[in-house]
Amino acid sequence: MLCGAIVLGAMLGALVYGHRESRRRTMSEWAVGGRRFGSWIFWFVNAGEIYTTFAVLGIAGYAWAYGAPATIAFTSVSLASALGYWLMPQIWAAGRRHGLVTQADFFAHHYGSIWLSVVVGVAGIAALVVYVQIQITALALEFAAAVRSPAR
Repeated sequence: MLCGAIVLGAMLGALVYGHRESRRRTMSEWAVGGRRFGSWIFWFVNAGEIYTTFAVLGIAGYAWAYGAPATIAFTSVSLASALGYWLMPQIWAAGRRHGLVTQADFFAHHYGSIWLSVVVGVAGIAALVVYVQIQITALALEFAAAVRSPAR
């Protein structure tokens, strides 16, 4: 109960703070926070992207059910965070320098090809649909397990 009240208070505080700020409403403001994220906020956002319900609980269940093939999932999460530690600041700086917001923007700018950026954008949306489905399924399984667990 206390945790819910804290989350609700934080959400209301963010809503009031966001309403008070009179910033221009741009895509950069919405997608990347107007590029004003500090190191701590950026670190927590990346941690939230990497350590999702599938990465934390889904991979463990997969390992329990199927054994050794799950090592690829553990390895990919670890390698992604290690590579991201070195590459993300460079990607962030390039995006800021050229005013890029999405991966499709990067491909359009770097290769000068609108069609390539469209292909990258469509592939990204298709991958995102599958990723969101995995997250929703994992969350539903967690809720089902929590409801079935005996009360203490």
